[in-house]
Amino acid sequence: MADGAASVTLVVAGDASDARLESSFGGRTFGSVAGSTPTRTVSSSYPGCEDRSSKTWRTTHSWVTCTLPVYRGVYVPGLGIAPAGKEWLVVQGANTTREDGYVSVYDAHDKADVDYAPTGPPTVSVTVDGVSAKPRVAGRDRVLGDGVRVATRAWLVPATDSTTVRLRYRLPTTLVPAHSNPAGTPATYLVDVSTTTTYPGAKRRSGRNGSPGHNVHRDVNTHELRWWRRRSVIAVALLLVAAVALSAVLFGRHEADKDRMAVGESRQGDYALSDGSFNQTYHFAVPGATLSVSAAVGHEASMVDRAAGELVTADAPSGGQLVQLHWTLFRATGEDAFTAGSHASRLVVRSQQTSVLVASAGVAPARSYSEGERLVALSGDLSQLQLTLTFEGRTQSISVATGQRQMGAFAPLYRPVQAGRAPAMAQEQPRDPSSPFVWECRAALRGMTRTPYLDGLGWASQGHEWAVVSAAGAQVAGPAARWTDGDHAASYTAVGTPGVSVTVNGERATTSRRTAGLDDDDPDPTRDYVVPIRTGVAAAVRVGVVVSAERDPGADTRAPARTTMRVTTGMDFPAVPDPRSQVSRTGWSPQGGHGTRVGDRIEGLTASSGQLTEQHGYLPVAFGALPITVGTGTTIGDPDAGGGEVRAPDGASLVQVSWDPKLGFGGPAVWPGSSARDRRDPGTDLTLVTGGHRYPLAKAFVMADGAASVTLVVAGDASDARVESRVGGSSFTSTISGEARDGGYPGCEDTLKTSTQSNADVSCTLPVYRGVYVPGLGVAPDGKEWLVVQGASATRVDQDVTVYATHADSKRAVYTPTGPPTVSVTVDGVSAKPRVAGSDTVIGDSVQAATRAWLVPATNSTTVRLRYRLPTEIVPEDSHWPGAPTTHEVDVSTATTDGRG
Repeated sequence: MADGAASVTLVVAGDASDARLESSFGGRTFGSVAGSTPTRTVSSSYPGCEDRSSKTWRTTHSWVTCTLPVYRGVYVPGLGIAPAGKEWLVVQGANTTREDGYVSVYDAHDKADVDYAPTGPPTVSVTVDGVSAKPRVAGRDRVLGDGVRVATRAWLVPATDSTTVRLRYRLPTTLVPAHSNPAGTPATYLVDVSTTTTYPGAKRRSGRNGSPGHNVHRDVNTHELRWWRRRSVIAVALLLVAAVALSAVLFGRHEADKDRMAVGESRQGDYALSDGSFNQTYHFAVPGATLSVSAAVGHEASMVDRAAGELVTADAPSGGQLVQLHWTLFRATGEDAFTAGSHASRLVVRSQQTSVLVASAGVAPARSYSEGERLVALSGDLSQLQLTLTFEGRTQSISVATGQRQMGAFAPLYRPVQAGRAPAMAQEQPRDPSSPFVWECRAALRGMTRTPYLDGLGWASQGHEWAVVSAAGAQVAGPAARWTDGDHAASYTAVGTPGVSVTVNGERATTSRRTAGLDDDDPDPTRDYVVPIRTGVAAAVRVGVVVSAERDPGADTRAPARTTMRVTTGMDFPAVPDPRSQVSRTGWSPQGGHGTRVGDRIEGLTASSGQLTEQHGYLPVAFGALPITVGTGTTIGDPDAGGGEVRAPDGASLVQVSWDPKLGFGGPAVWPGSSARDRRDPGTDLTLVTGGHRYPLAKAFVMADGAASVTLVVAGDASDARVESRVGGSSFTSTISGEARDGGYPGCEDTLKTSTQSNADVSCTLPVYRGVYVPGLGVAPDGKEWLVVQGASATRVDQDVTVYATHADSKRAVYTPTGPPTVSVTVDGVSAKPRVAGSDTVIGDSVQAATRAWLVPATNSTTVRLRYRLPTEIVPEDSHWPGAPTTHEVDVSTATTDGRG
């Protein structure tokens, strides 16, 4: 194919009515066909997919874009030549993409707007109509967010038949309750869209009379050809044929080379590739910005020159390729917006030994983004294409074909977002509780960010990053302090500039700058402080402020003339993982993929869809129930990603354990009167147990540590894998479902179900907590859990109770309370009396129930009941029910079941 266009004229015997062309390769011969399509066809990117979902709702904005490139031919490199009468049909480069987070659905009148959020990974199926045989599949589908990059598939189809290929995309979603939803809105919605492309079959070439093509034989008088025996005539004829053929070849090559670009040449403009079978988008993280690059690869391109009013075309170099690149640089927002200054990033595309500068992109302070596009001609093929981005002397790269990323010094910018921060103990008043002073100043601290590069300081040293403590300083009120001693009082005004000290992990900040975005007239100016720390470590940030103040004129002279205030605040930030997979070498078995051995601990590894068999549940830990996911398999990771693919050695498995306390942690119940030591999370040890071996996961884990994920290489098939927690000397392995804490209820039901209707207006709240540890009570015995009812109440606002006769609303009696209400709290099946902290509190007709605790079997479901009773007597002058009872007892109740067992 690289030889280009050509034309040859031959002098043949006969009338050439049966002329045909034959191609021969691989030991097989193929004849030409008429009316056939080109041997390769590629569908362009479709603007959307046809909705296959239920038509209950008229319009669905799922924002799905589909690409379905199809190739059909007798030969595919790697598969060989198709059998006689067959052709290969190959789907390569198919993908679906989604940009918007929510799926918007409208009703039949386009009025009701309902939003759904994805709840699981998308799935894609590719089928060929009329072909039941399974295709050959190279690799696997790759899920990227809500998009899917479809693995290459190949089928054998009849050479003369038309084929229709279908791509179907499905994504499960759930209703977003916070958004406006009409009544009867389905709780779940399945995005189900598809697209198709049809490849017409080849029709056999017909003869002159419409009969099927065949060889035509015609008798020829051999004496008519004797003039060919004359040598001069033969020579002239041969020269004439050669000249005609050479002219045709030279003209064809001239036409073919007219639009051909040279290797390394680039052109500005929005070119469209007419034969592009590859189109992907990549994202680069750089200090202070994100660069999005879309790369399309093909061999023929065109663009409309609007100024000249003509079509401009371009062809790839011989044996090379065209790459159309569109890039957009988005400036970061918030605290990361000012880390890069005005420095630009250099985007280069490279293949073999040729590198072409695509853009030198920087975002001006007045703009939020910049963009551009360029068509580049390169040698080689798709597998050799590479995008590189250089910023201030450091480089990162991505393989265009595989997406494999080399992060280099930019790795910290690719870390996943971690569960936030925990406030540290603040000192805002004098340490002596008997001090006559009240301080009105505070130490300010907004937060901390990590970055490998900072404008003005450059790149952090190897193994370190910059910790930027933002908006730290002093906040001083009008009177900075107040002094009182009996009837004597004085106020104080701050003098001088407050002293500010900022440390991270004990290292004091020596560099600071004015807080970005701060108004010049801010009364309490703060600054950003910079401290170098080891990459990824947990960070303890402390801010200390020293403020001097003088007694205001006219104040009581018994007060000291001057005072000094020393206030502190702080935040603790958890450690963050390296986005590149890290293997801790502790194994003892032969190596598997990525050099793994049994016992290895791998962090920063993300499983692709379908790689793991997962189980979800809750594990008892000290301060609640920890949501965990245990996934087992033999392969984890993406060979095209930075961390690569990790495979278990023979006879071993990979187990990935993930936990995230913020998903279900509502806070523990605290027993009244417990000490400060009791209220401190004692920590939980987490261990994976499988195949008779124990693999440590975490030591002294506390809820404030945030989310984590660890992958372990274990012996055996891990079919019995479980996670064990150990708290205060007791071990727990049972998992539970449901929430750790149940919420309140807006009302109570009539307990006795009498024949009258009572408007007692009682609202009940019944919060229930279950766990293995309660501060002040300790760790529950083996096989038991604490069940705590804390904050339960029954409230009434209206003074009177109105009772109606059944089926006779005209008969009503009004009753007024005659005594205090009572509340009882019981647990079904538990006869033992609970521990009770204090006593129930009665306020009017309302009751605040005292905290109660029971020990219950850890594996059993429990139902807790709250019952409220109030005695009343009739008010005759307000009643319209002759013969109504003179007394009435309000008796209502509510119940909650935790769903375990």
